[in-house]
Amino acid sequence: MKKYEEITRRIKDANKRYWAGDNISEFIYEGEKQQLIDEATEAFDVSKEEKKVRVSLEKMLGLSLGASLQKEQDTLLHNALVATNYLPRNYFERIRGGDYPETIMLKDKRLPDNKKGLRVGLAQELKHQQLIKLQYDK
Repeated sequence: MKKYEEITRRIKDANKRYWAGDNISEFIYEGEKQQLIDEATEAFDVSKEEKKVRVSLEKMLGLSLGASLQKEQDTLLHNALVATNYLPRNYFERIRGGDYPETIMLKDKRLPDNKKGLRVGLAQELKHQQLIKLQYDK
């Protein structure tokens, strides 16, 4: 069992939450932080070695293995983030949604100009020009 799985199990057994902002230091024993770092580093190094082998195979065979490599790297990154408690709770929940059909239609297919917006834009442009001029006057 990996170290982050042990820590996660301890937190779950204690009926505590482990959201991104939660302090889980009471569940991490002395020396485990370095073990977590070592596990993540090792997984990353193994991934890099596997990538080198697969890239050379890809070149030899002319195959596209990029998608599977990306998926494995994403999984490793996800596991590392879960282990270090950087993922918010809503990362694991599905957002209810769907298709949002267009409901508003312009009759003449033209959006009229906004006079207030034009005035604000002009004022900002003038202020910007003044600032530029100040820089070059020095």
